[in-house]
Amino acid sequence: MRLSPELFRQRIEAVRTEYLHCRLCSRRCGVDRTVGPAGVCQLGTSALCYKEFIHYGEEEHLVPSHTVYLSGCSFRCIFCSDDAHVRKPSLGTELSANQLAWLIQKRRLEGARNVNFVGGTPDVHLLAILEALALCPSDTTVVWNSNLYMSADSLEYLRGIVDVWLIDLKFGNNQCGRLSGVTDYLSVLRPALQYCATDPGSELTVRHLLMPGHFDCCTVPSLDWAARHLADATINLMTTYIPFAKAQKHPVLGRRATALEVEIATSYFLSLPFQRPMVNGRFVRQPSSRTTKTEHVILPETATGQAPRPDPNRRG
Repeated sequence: MRLSPELFRQRIEAVRTEYLHCRLCSRRCGVDRTVGPAGVCQLGTSALCYKEFIHYGEEEHLVPSHTVYLSGCSFRCIFCSDDAHVRKPSLGTELSANQLAWLIQKRRLEGARNVNFVGGTPDVHLLAILEALALCPSDTTVVWNSNLYMSADSLEYLRGIVDVWLIDLKFGNNQCGRLSGVTDYLSVLRPALQYCATDPGSELTVRHLLMPGHFDCCTVPSLDWAARHLADATINLMTTYIPFAKAQKHPVLGRRATALEVEIATSYFLSLPFQRPMVNGRFVRQPSSRTTKTEHVILPETATGQAPRPDPNRRG
């Protein structure tokens, strides 16, 4: 985080005002979230957390990472592994700003290199997260693990706060974007990604999940566009798709990618001029001298005793 306390207070008050007619995600519902759960996300002003732990299954330059899973989302992906908490946010436990800040500090003392806000997507919890971070030390490293279906204002509110943008680039066209329940996927995601790539003082890591039957329509155009516009970012090709939720009965998405599909996608990915390519969270060649923002720490197990669970197609 790189904001002064005064600027932090100003951001919090601005976001609080936005909640009166919420347009912080690109759904732009315009509902008053200060009176209770509303809009597509079905959230009010409080943080609702359904799990949190020190994670070793994220990208290798981020682990150990304190992942905070927050209920609710702006998407409705048919393949979401956390579908229940997306569609029914009330399943999460309400946390005050003090409680969330205490958890962040606790996990940091236990060896976490950063706090990694996940979901769903953290964007719909913007106010609660900012209130908690305002209580944390200024050297807290913040990872924003998002679908990035955000308004331009939301991105501005996070400038100087986010240290690592960890973003899903799911689809290569708006038609396939409908699998997440939105009609304007690319028109929102591409400008937002370019914003993140130029956010001073932050780093950008982009994930693309190879989905069965979507190599030509999604993987190729997504990687080609990223190679042209985000070549200096860390790009992570994930090949471990699992059909969750409604995808289990989908005629195309109801299976895993075949070994041949994975081989073709990986070969194509590695043929592109990315400076920091990863496959399934591991660098496939030595990255450039650019360093990450936190020192490397190795712990034998998660603080909660939970084994890290790969979450390739997390978030709805």
